[in-house]
Amino acid sequence: GEIQTFVTVPPGLSGEDWRSIPAGLCVPLAAQGRSDGWMIIQTCHKKSFQPGETAMLRTFANQAALAIQRMGLVEQLQAKIAALETAQAELVVKERLERELQLAHEVQQSFLPKEFPAVPWLELAALNFPARQVGGDFYDAIWLDDDHIGLVMADVSDKGMPAALYMAL
Repeated sequence: GEIQTFVTVPPGLSGEDWRSIPAGLCVPLAAQGRSDGWMIIQTCHKKSFQPGETAMLRTFANQAALAIQRMGLVEQLQAKIAALETAQAELVVKERLERELQLAHEVQQSFLPKEFPAVPWLELAALNFPARQVGGDFYDAIWLDDDHIGLVMADVSDKGMPAALYMAL
């Protein structure tokens, strides 16, 4: 964009006000190949702007455009920092939840027997892999008397923490 002399009434003025302003310019706010609008300059003290004044106004407009662009970059950076802080907070919560779930998994696994009673006519073994970190599975083998052993296998029909808590009850 080139500097333009007003040929019509500039923004914010009525036709009557326009007659009292003998000189006005529109200077593009452009920097780094990007235009961010126009700087409108009006004067009541002279009929035109000198070339040195026009060059100074262009320099001022370029500096203003750079400041506007930098402000936009600062705002974008602040928005990205806020998004990162939110993501960081969510990550901390997620990591805490994962640690708590790992602890719940260890507690639940501690409820399950590591060894079964020795039964001469039967070999007992079990392996537990919950679909999630915790689940509603439970098993055990218990001597009922000298001749009878009871096998317990249970599965709450859900997954995750609610099933694990219900099974613990």
